Amino acid sequence: DYLRYQTEFGIHVTTVFVNFLCFLLSFPSDNSWVTGGARYEVLGTKQCPEVFASYPSKLFFFWLTRLIITGFKREIGVDDLWDLHPRDQGCRVNSIFEKYWDREKRNVDKFNSVGFYTRSNSRHARSAWERRKDSAYYDGVHERSSLLIAEDIKIGVCESPGSEKQESIASVMMPLIKLSWRNALTSFVQKFFSDVFIFMGPLILGALIEKLQYPDKEKEWQAYVLSLGLMVTGLLRSMLFTHSMNRSAIMAMHMKTALVGAIYKKALTISSYAKRGSTVGEIVNLMSVDCQRLQEIGTLFIFLLSTPVQCIFAVILLYNSIGISVLTGLALMLLLVPFNAWIANQQKRFQEENLMYKDSRIKMVNEILNGMKVLKLYAWEDEFKRKVEVIREAEVKQLRLIALLYILAGVLWGMAPFLVGLFTFATYLLSDRTNVLDPQKAFVCLALFNLLKVPLYYISTLLTYTVQINVSIQRLDNFLTKEDLDPTNTVWDVNAEHGVCITNGTFTWDPELKPTLRNINLTVAVGQLTAIVGPVGSGKSSMIAAILGDMEKVQGQVIVKGTVAYVSQQAWIQNATVRDNILFGKPFNRRRYAQVIKACELERDLTILEAGDQTEIGEKGINLSGGQKQRVSLARAVYSDADVFLFDDPLSAVDAHVGKAIFKNVVGRNGILAKKTRVFVTHGVHWLPQVDDIVVLYNGAISEHGSYSELLSHNGSFAQFLQVYLTMPSHVGDEDSSSEDDPE
Repeated sequence: DYLRYQTEFGIHVTTVFVNFLCFLLSFPSDNSWVTGGARYEVLGTKQCPEVFASYPSKLFFFWLTRLIITGFKREIGVDDLWDLHPRDQGCRVNSIFEKYWDREKRNVDKFNSVGFYTRSNSRHARSAWERRKDSAYYDGVHERSSLLIAEDIKIGVCESPGSEKQESIASVMMPLIKLSWRNALTSFVQKFFSDVFIFMGPLILGALIEKLQYPDKEKEWQAYVLSLGLMVTGLLRSMLFTHSMNRSAIMAMHMKTALVGAIYKKALTISSYAKRGSTVGEIVNLMSVDCQRLQEIGTLFIFLLSTPVQCIFAVILLYNSIGISVLTGLALMLLLVPFNAWIANQQKRFQEENLMYKDSRIKMVNEILNGMKVLKLYAWEDEFKRKVEVIREAEVKQLRLIALLYILAGVLWGMAPFLVGLFTFATYLLSDRTNVLDPQKAFVCLALFNLLKVPLYYISTLLTYTVQINVSIQRLDNFLTKEDLDPTNTVWDVNAEHGVCITNGTFTWDPELKPTLRNINLTVAVGQLTAIVGPVGSGKSSMIAAILGDMEKVQGQVIVKGTVAYVSQQAWIQNATVRDNILFGKPFNRRRYAQVIKACELERDLTILEAGDQTEIGEKGINLSGGQKQRVSLARAVYSDADVFLFDDPLSAVDAHVGKAIFKNVVGRNGILAKKTRVFVTHGVHWLPQVDDIVVLYNGAISEHGSYSELLSHNGSFAQFLQVYLTMPSHVGDEDSSSEDDPE
């Protein structure tokens, strides 16, 4: 019948295929991410077509066709790209990871609390211990109090910093698993069925060879069906594998996004004490090296799960084909595993040393770039170049050893399928003279051995990556579990009575040292201009940091009314245009912008710049003078229209006449910020008659405060401060770098 109706049969098969294709194309688009209430931020004008693609379009990746055609015709640009899919946006991924990470930290703290000492208890005990020690030191507590403190430590009421016990720390591993398990499970299921179709290929091939070896005219159609089945299994295998890898790539991208977001957030909230152990280079390494490594292992993670399944399938099929002889090849594979484990351990050791050298090199290069003027002045370029080269040579040596071990492992496991096949066939033929290696067995076994090549290769690669990931996870754990700034250091209250209020405040940069500021009582009324003065090292900048919440509060209370804008002593400039630096993400208001530019004495500078306020400044832009940078930073703060302004001696970087104009138009009683609360750290005594209140700091404590006339009449520490600075040859702030220098 088949031979008589070949044409009709072909037409029937074609009709069924076309009808099935039309059925698939009739599916509606799946826009559940938009209609289902998912958190979706529209980032641009081009939404991701995958969001609205139908199931068949997602199945065959039809939604990518237009981009592929565009890439074929010309180079793809930024304008050709779409918005991120809602599931991939950082706002969603980071929020989910933060929830799991906070839960992990609470669980670890709860686990540690089973013992007497915990991370938090140790920190609190240390603070209490330091507080009592400092109290005894500053308040003149007699010897009995010191003995009481010693007795408290002895009985376990309070723990000395040096007696902390080892405790568990939170790890990012479990939050990452919770973030990614759905994608991992989906990818594994897809990869599992892909592997099933992979191993169906050799079985179908064996049946096809048998049909060709012993042809039967009446069963010729079975050979065609087997050939078609070979093609279909290949198609399904490829489709499932592609979807599995796509899902793994999405999972890996989510992991990297979550970790980079957590590192960035941690860098902004880490305490000053903990920050000393983490340089900028180390933080950059965490994001660029360790997170990237986790993304790579995330992409290949599915092979870690599927490789054992593939090996088991292959061994079972080989056993059915050639019997007990397969154990020879299996034994050879098992013998190679310990050797590869040794290679992995060596790679771990070299990897740790390499990361140590890398951190040292980046740290030194960062120091060189920051101190380039000093290096040029003392002609130290060659010496520091030699130091960097020595570190780099050691780093390259470790990289070379890692690469050699990687090549050795790759060659070894690349030869494994050939060696396994050779020993297995030899054992099969020599074990029994009746055993015959016919074409069917040979082709099937060779196909299975060839399929084993991929999982055996990934065993080597995954062992190497697993070792590297272990190192990266430890580095990430150590950084992300460092102590944060206490969010209660400063209370932000829009309904507060005063602009800034510090009550009985004692603050420190390092919990193991005595407080930098002590017994601080400061009240700044709303709309008041308060100047903070004092000798060098008296704690003026620390006072600003305490108001911002950047110092650890030992005791007392800090309340700030509303939002805060801060201008540091060293100008901070983004790599962006002048306008973007001033707006800092806020909407552009032409009237206010012009008012700020005029008040901050930037009008003349913008006329000098070729592109005006559209001139790019920063690392990749033109270099501004110190005074110009400071006035851009000042303009950024003024444009923010905050409730409280904190100035850490910003006028020291500008000319005297420019500083006078800025003080009058911005900071002073008739300036643009006249109705705002202002705290102004300064060495310029000529500004002091124009402020409402003067706070004099000496050795970390407020010695006196009041108006200019009141402090002069007291003849106290303020009068001594004036005598010191008025007798100096030139006043600080009157001779600093010119703001009128043209851009370099």
